[in-house]
Amino acid sequence: MLWDLSNREYYYDLFQNFNFLEKMKRIFILLISLLIRWCAKSFARSYPVKQVEGNFCGQTGWLCKIDLPRIEKADYLKYQNLPRYRQIYTVMWWGTYFGGWDFWFWSHQGVDIASIKGTPIYSAGDGEVVLAESRGERGNTVVIRHNWKNQVLHTVYAHLETIEVKVWDFVKEGQLIAKMGATGNATGPHVHFQIDTNEGKHPYFPKGCGGTIAEVVNEAKCWNQIKQNTLDPILFLETQWTVFLAERGALKSQKTSSFGFLEYRDLDIKMENPILMQGSLAKISLQTKNDRDGFLADELTFSSTSDFEFFPSKVSYIGSWRSVSFVPKQAGLYPIYLKSKDKTVKTLRIFVLDEATRKILEQKAESNPALQEVLNNIK
Repeated sequence: MLWDLSNREYYYDLFQNFNFLEKMKRIFILLISLLIRWCAKSFARSYPVKQVEGNFCGQTGWLCKIDLPRIEKADYLKYQNLPRYRQIYTVMWWGTYFGGWDFWFWSHQGVDIASIKGTPIYSAGDGEVVLAESRGERGNTVVIRHNWKNQVLHTVYAHLETIEVKVWDFVKEGQLIAKMGATGNATGPHVHFQIDTNEGKHPYFPKGCGGTIAEVVNEAKCWNQIKQNTLDPILFLETQWTVFLAERGALKSQKTSSFGFLEYRDLDIKMENPILMQGSLAKISLQTKNDRDGFLADELTFSSTSDFEFFPSKVSYIGSWRSVSFVPKQAGLYPIYLKSKDKTVKTLRIFVLDEATRKILEQKAESNPALQEVLNNIK
């Protein structure tokens, strides 16, 4: 409500103690003040998606529609291991595409929220549409300009199937502006929701980083620019920015220590699954010693004698822990080379089994408990 009736005496005195013109002046000022307060509160109350639809209810292949589950108080540590949340919030702000909840260390500019194609997308708050068009890798995109607490913010909604507004439209909080899609560089239907604080072009994307959006995100390129020019949308929506900076500082302190340049010698590097079946996902883990975080003085590159596609193929930043993935398609014993400045600094090995080899090993394992235990752990 615009009128606060809990302080009736104030309004009574206001009308009784002044002449008519003074009364009208005060009423006008009061109305403007209340309107400004209401408008200030109106922005960023709403998530851009109200309901999501997908395989969230436990039965394979069965789609169900549910209200968008909130990450209350932006308590990521509470929700990060819940499968439903990871299905819906696929990539977090300052995260990475290959580990969506690896937040605070990478270069994702917003949060990705997944549902089915055609899911309604709503404006997070009152504002003016300043962009409504296709934007390359972002696909169909809407950008809305907002005035919030004397600051200009822009909300970005990308990878849309259809756009329901046009430039210069004034939209209200919760108004339908688009339908979810997978346009541009997207692996499935979702909305990329971003909040820009910068002046200039929108959606915000850091300059001088080089590469595609995926390469920038996964290699933590220009991560400091991302942090300075965008806001964590979930944290912003949940705290309304009244405790935004304090919350962000508290969350960061839980995960980070001192930043600085690291050498490959500062890392514990190992193959998580040195023996596995062909076609399975293989992972190399890189963990810093003493929980240090920072950039590598010289990036690490990954290669092999086989045609493995490493994701990512280069690592330049470590957030206390990181993994590199690949899928071996051929059986055999392969070396994995880690190079720094074109010099091999570490060699790992992976043994990839096919079904025929596994059957032979299973026969031998009948009289070899140790071999049987190894086979039991092979995926």
